[in-house]
Amino acid sequence: MLAEHAASLDEVREPRLVEWDLWDGNVLVRDGGIASVIDHERAFYGDPLIEVGFAGTQLAAFGDPAPFLRGYGHPPLTEGETVRRRLYCLHLALVMVIETVYRGHTDPGPYDWARERLAEAMALLGRAPGQSADQPSGVTR
Repeated sequence: MLAEHAASLDEVREPRLVEWDLWDGNVLVRDGGIASVIDHERAFYGDPLIEVGFAGTQLAAFGDPAPFLRGYGHPPLTEGETVRRRLYCLHLALVMVIETVYRGHTDPGPYDWARERLAEAMALLGRAPGQSADQPSGVTR
């Protein structure tokens, strides 16, 4: 999937600090403004569109992205940004599936939820989960 959509990544020219875990629970607000951001273990330098707050632009399960886009000051995504965001959703879904094991989840709910997001992300990129690049659409392994 990455090789197939790699051209969209060429638009990224300058990496920026990305929290990658910027959700309600990690942003402390006081008097209507951001007072602090916590939980930086996933922070890195990269494309700001990988920030999890943008996930809702592609996957409805992550909620309404409008407040995040407004607060982040980002206009609607361009075509290239949409493709990148879909790749980033795929990455996020894979991480969420994998981390259920090392985080020791005993309830299958988080794994099942993440697998659904993985299937959705693959579909957004034009492929069913398990379908290789050389298989016609609708055929899975």
